[in-house]
Amino acid sequence: MSNPSSDMTTRAPRFQSHSWLTALQRYVFARTLLEAKLYPPLTREVLFRVYRPDDFGACLTIYRKNEPGRFPESQRSKFEEYLANEEKTLIVAECDSMVVGYGGINLLGQSAATLCYGILEPEFQKQRIGSTLTLLRIALLPTRRCGAFVLIFAVDASMRIYQRFGFVEKGLWKAEDGKDYPIGFLHVPVDSLGRVKSTLAKRRLRIQGEVVLRSTENLSCEVKEGPPGHFRIQVQPRVEPPPPPKIDHKEP
Repeated sequence: MSNPSSDMTTRAPRFQSHSWLTALQRYVFARTLLEAKLYPPLTREVLFRVYRPDDFGACLTIYRKNEPGRFPESQRSKFEEYLANEEKTLIVAECDSMVVGYGGINLLGQSAATLCYGILEPEFQKQRIGSTLTLLRIALLPTRRCGAFVLIFAVDASMRIYQRFGFVEKGLWKAEDGKDYPIGFLHVPVDSLGRVKSTLAKRRLRIQGEVVLRSTENLSCEVKEGPPGHFRIQVQPRVEPPPPPKIDHKEP
């Protein structure tokens, strides 16, 4: 679920008039669809930082602008709860001291995570801000031999966007409105994840502030390696450990 935003003066993104260059860069440098989204690079000044409580109003306004015809009505209250919860990892994009977008990430396990609430101001879309937010969040995942596994509980409109990053539809999730929505899945091989991280670092694209990756409250994920290049990913409800037994003891 990702979108972008910009400043008062809107200019046509440079890459739109140089699509041949973008195609060439992707052909030469990208080995996966995810790496292809590194090109063209972000050209405007954008600050990516950790969410602060005083961003609440701006983030909610952006959500409402994107809501009609896209998000289930019941999801807004969940989003407000998410913003109010201190235990989250939410990255904000800021242009000219104005919040123009954001995206969250939740750990499912050592090598797996979900992306959530990737949303941008409509007038700032198609300026590489949303793509950079997605890449920065994925780059937060640790580099492990099996690579990284990323899920998104999407809506129909956002699934089409994430497919450009290499996500494939793997099942459905049911919202409170009773409708089914797509689940997107992406495996990022370890070498591809390394190239994404190094390219972002060379461009000095980083997240300002201390980023603490938080686990989801209700889901966990187990990754088991099978034959070469095959992995079994099991996502299941997170089970709280039972409370310790009460022991009554009386000295004789």
